[in-house]
Order: sequence, then C-alpha cells, then structure tokens
Amino acid sequence: MRVKNRGFIVVLLNIVLLLLAVEVRAAEFSALVITHFHGKESRGKIYVKGNRIRQELPSESGARIVIYNADTKMAWMLMPERKMYLEVPISEEMIRGLMQVSKDQSDLKPLGSEKVNGYISDKYETVFRMDGGELRHHIWIAKKLGTIIKIDSLDKSFSREYREITEGGVPESLLAPPADYHKMSLPGGIPARK
Repeated sequence: MRVKNRGFIVVLLNIVLLLLAVEVRAAEFSALVITHFHGKESRGKIYVKGNRIRQELPSESGARIVIYNADTKMAWMLMPERKMYLEVPISEEMIRGLMQVSKDQSDLKPLGSEKVNGYISDKYETVFRMDGGELRHHIWIAKKLGTIIKIDSLDKSFSREYREITEGGVPESLLAPPADYHKMSLPGGIPARK
C-alpha cells in the first residue's frame, strides 16, 4: 500500500508542478513524458490546453489516464478497460495537505538559462516539502511555453522530462471523460460531485 501511495504522490507532484507553471501562460501542447523514479523508467503522454491537462501513464492494467481542470478544481480518473471514470474534486487545501509547495519566489534560486529539448528554459533550484521532509530539485521552465519541461531531484531519486513536444492541436475530446463512459462514486460512500 505504501508503494501505491508513493506513486500517487509522484503523480500529484507532477500535476501540481505543471499547474503552477501553466498558470503563467495558457500553453497548448502535447509531449512524451519520461519519468525516472527510484531507478525505474516509465513513459507516457501529456496534453495541455490552457488550465486543462491530460496525463496518460502506463500501469499494469493498461493506461492510467487522469484529466485535471484547474479552473473547476476537478479531476477525472479514466478506466478505459471498464469504460468508467471517477470524478474527484480537488481543493487547494487538499493539495497543500499532501504536499507543501511554496509559491514564494525566494524559494526559487535562479541558475541561469539552458536549452532543453529545443526550448530556451530558465533553470532554478527549489525545495518541495512533503511528509515533514524536504526534496531539493532543479527545474527548467520553457520560456515559450511557460511550463516546467524538466525536473531532476538532487538526490537522483526522481526525474521527469518532456520530449517530442508538439505545440497546438490538442483536441477538446481528450480533456473530458468520453460520453460513453459511466461515472463511478467515490470509495467510502462519499458521493461524487455532479
């Protein structure tokens, strides 16, 4: 169970990081996402259109798809093998409760600019506070996209990078649950938000 929670926190970390950057500029792009977590590599896809994001990540049962809408503070977890989805409201308090990411610019130490996967990017060192500890990272924010396109933890336990970035062309149909999917209720009898 602990491993699953770690995986969820990593996914949440990625979503939060992306949302913090996406608020800077309304980017629209798709990319291959390569993640390294404790020596294991995974590859997935990400689609960004304004404040809406779709992540397709590999899992044992096929693709794990999460769609997040920052404007409505709603996430949908799609289960294509069952044609079902779980709708989960996500408040800023819930995100802060799982992980403290400071928006204070003093926590971002500028380290210059570098070209990353074809994009001139500002490089920073920053600290993420999680479970009472701190994780130091280098992040690269692509100037043109206004989005974090690379993250490396200084302890080498985690990295994430966007490659094969294609600007524009993200279809609206990817940013909401398909019409033929059935909505599930949240576990524990908590009704899903309508």
